Amino acid sequence: LFRIGFWVPVLIVLIPSTILEIRLLLILWRLRGHVNYKSLFYRLFFIQSVIELCLIYLYLLGQLVVKDQPQGGDFLLTTNGSFFGKFYYYGTVYWFFHIQVFGVVVQSFNRYLTVC
Repeated sequence: LFRIGFWVPVLIVLIPSTILEIRLLLILWRLRGHVNYKSLFYRLFFIQSVIELCLIYLYLLGQLVVKDQPQGGDFLLTTNGSFFGKFYYYGTVYWFFHIQVFGVVVQSFNRYLTVC
């Protein structure tokens, strides 16, 4: 079953925020030679944004396959214990959480070093 109540709000937020984030990444890429944009903050922002964009789309693809099952329930039963289940959990949920936490910790440490 396709969950309209889940996908409509996700797409309403995801599409404009993806466009905005890609525009910010393009601006940072164009201005990367300037002195102001050579700092660790902007480098971390760029790298973390690219990784998060990839992982959020992989997670949503996993949500589509696991929860909505457009290909039918047999697909999940045939992939039980193989690549897809491990990839869905470790490749999206697990790493998405750790990358966000690691990014916040590194940014906070960078600000701490700047202030002190």
